[in-house]
Amino acid sequence: MTQENTQPENQNQEHHKYDVEVQSLLSIIINSVYSSKEYFLRELISNASDACDKLKSSWADFNAQNLPIDSPSSLCIHIIPNQHNKTLVIQDNGIGMSKSNLLSFLGVIANSGTKKFKEALAQQGKKADVGTLIGQFGVGFYSAFLVADTVQVITKHPQDTAYVWESSGLSGFTIQPAPTFPLSHGTQLILHLKEGESEYLTKSKLESIIKKYSMFIEYPIYLHEEVEEEVDIVEEVEGEKVEAEKVDEVEGEKVEGEKVEDEKVEAEKVDEVEGEKIEEIKDEIKEEIQEEIKEEVEGEIQEEVKEELKDEIQEEVKEEDTPTIQPTIQPTTQSSIQPSKKTVKSIKQHHVNKDKPIWTRDPKEVTQEEYSQFYKTISGDWEEPLMVKHCYLEGLVSFYMVLFIPKRSRFNMFEKGNKKDSIKLYVQNVFVTDDLEDAVPDWMSFVSGVICSNDLPMNVSREFLQGKNALKMIKRSLGKKVLELIEDVARDEEKYKIFYKEFSAALKLAVRENESSDRHANLLRYYSTKSEDKMTDFKGYVSRMKEGQKQIYVLTGLSKEEVTRSPFLSRFSDYEVLLMHEAVDEVMLQGFKKYNNYDIQRINAEGVELVEDSKDGNGKENKEEERKEFEGLCSFIKEVLSNSVEKVIISKGTGVIPCVISTTKWSHSAAMENIIRSQPGAENNQFLKLMGTSKKILELDINSALIKKVKQVYDEGNKSMLKGYVNIIFENALIGCGYKIDDCSDYSNKMFSCIERAFMSEAGNKNEGVFCGDVCGDKVEELNDVE
Repeated sequence: MTQENTQPENQNQEHHKYDVEVQSLLSIIINSVYSSKEYFLRELISNASDACDKLKSSWADFNAQNLPIDSPSSLCIHIIPNQHNKTLVIQDNGIGMSKSNLLSFLGVIANSGTKKFKEALAQQGKKADVGTLIGQFGVGFYSAFLVADTVQVITKHPQDTAYVWESSGLSGFTIQPAPTFPLSHGTQLILHLKEGESEYLTKSKLESIIKKYSMFIEYPIYLHEEVEEEVDIVEEVEGEKVEAEKVDEVEGEKVEGEKVEDEKVEAEKVDEVEGEKIEEIKDEIKEEIQEEIKEEVEGEIQEEVKEELKDEIQEEVKEEDTPTIQPTIQPTTQSSIQPSKKTVKSIKQHHVNKDKPIWTRDPKEVTQEEYSQFYKTISGDWEEPLMVKHCYLEGLVSFYMVLFIPKRSRFNMFEKGNKKDSIKLYVQNVFVTDDLEDAVPDWMSFVSGVICSNDLPMNVSREFLQGKNALKMIKRSLGKKVLELIEDVARDEEKYKIFYKEFSAALKLAVRENESSDRHANLLRYYSTKSEDKMTDFKGYVSRMKEGQKQIYVLTGLSKEEVTRSPFLSRFSDYEVLLMHEAVDEVMLQGFKKYNNYDIQRINAEGVELVEDSKDGNGKENKEEERKEFEGLCSFIKEVLSNSVEKVIISKGTGVIPCVISTTKWSHSAAMENIIRSQPGAENNQFLKLMGTSKKILELDINSALIKKVKQVYDEGNKSMLKGYVNIIFENALIGCGYKIDDCSDYSNKMFSCIERAFMSEAGNKNEGVFCGDVCGDKVEELNDVE
């Protein structure tokens, strides 16, 4: 391939100037339209692709006219960097341009030849040929001036001669006939790069841009690379020419000469010599040849030397079938014969875009291997995907979608600043953006895939979608298809175990964001107090609910051990409770309030309704009597714990756990408080402190022996002593229910005092008082007085 064709000026050169308005517009395009210089290559490759599309669409007409044109299968694009001349060539064998095309499309800003070609095809009823054409604004060509100070276009239309268009930017351009052109038709775009833009001549930079933006262009893109190789060449020494191990064709010529074989000496009928003798003979031959060469620097090796060598070999080699010994010349002096190396430069062509866009194909025709390879290409993952969804959505704006669920999570979705770049948007098979934050919600960031459309409205630089309606359509369609994809995975129990282990947190965020959708909630799985070692879903839970049960009972915590040992479960031994032991469950429950018209109710929060409470006709009367009986004690305890407790209530439990700490309807659970407290800087953040210190509800089990004893002490009027024990009981309940206490040292001292008193009581030391660390500062009376 010819790399470039810089044409000399001649009398046929036409000079054209841009008017003031065009100069101003061109300046804006060069300096303001594109956010990155690298977009120039995407635009110019897209133009080359359009040129190939145009030739393919017109191929039958040109062929009927017997014009010399390439077959559609040979259409391709070449990217040719030249480090020496600081030029970058983009070449295609597409339709090329006539002189009138050059004046109409390159001489006028925002006059798109591709757009007009689309309109012409549409009028001819060839709508199928329009889809892959990319250009629409007529400004992409001028992106070349982002990196080049001079641009040459050498082009030939099948029905016209070749022309050279040249411009240095704002001043204007020239057009002249091209004396020669290496192609029968097509375009050769030569960019003379500005100072400091040499990175666009390196293979790595060009390849990365092509793979990012133009990986799925229909036509092959070949990136040229100049490589250097060391090859063996032939040297002439002493008038003789020695053939090296490998004689390459260097600069199109072969080195001729006599071969060293003329100097080879064959042993004639040699026999019976030991192996080690051969090596001695070789050394002697080498030394003698080297001496002869030194003495005969300007002449030929005399025949006598050869005869002497033959005689010596015949005398010393005695073993029959001894391998033929070839004397070799060792490079001991400058005059010695030695193999030489030479660096040869050549051009290699790398086919960059071997992967093809599978989204336009029928899903039934795409193999699993092809999906796997495509997934690895767009995601950078080394494993095969867990599941794929391939579909086409038709409407006002039509989409192709290929979506993948990976086998493993590749990042932490809760990490701040995590990019949502796993779903890529293509328009006419050209990459536009992976910044789809407004269309891809947080929970969907684990999904990889491609969305491609030929109808999406773009801004002038084709970096962003125009308007918000397109993003809304993408978001709605994407959410629906991803949900279908996860439901497909859920039908395979083994695959879903893999998926749920890696991406359950994402599902819980989806439930929070789509609280009205039971379809998302159906995908959740939890252990429960009745499911043993098998996880259950909400559908299964509802099917097992007690008759008359109006709430779905859940318990949250920060570990499986914490929830399974929770003191709240003793009261719910006859009910199934879903055990939620991850931090993200707390986040989910902030938005997830109902499932299938059943309220989601924490058993460690206010508002629990049990079936027996609603069925017991006398229950209300009994509860009222009990409430009045314990009203005084509850008021006293609330007064003692006024800074920590909002209210004190009673319940009839199993009597095993004296009391528990629950939260009000709108307060944070213990797990959520611990999450807030663990945030960086929480200790100095007053807002976080306020969120993590809401008042609690102290719930007393009146069937507990301890609570009965506390009531007895209260009824006997020993309030002063009772204050210290109330604080200890409350702090014990906090710890048992998963909360943190503020002063661990004080709590420890009080517990040691109580333990000490217990041992003293057992030992019969009844006359010694003890100070149990009353938070109110009062002296606690001897426990013996209570007994």
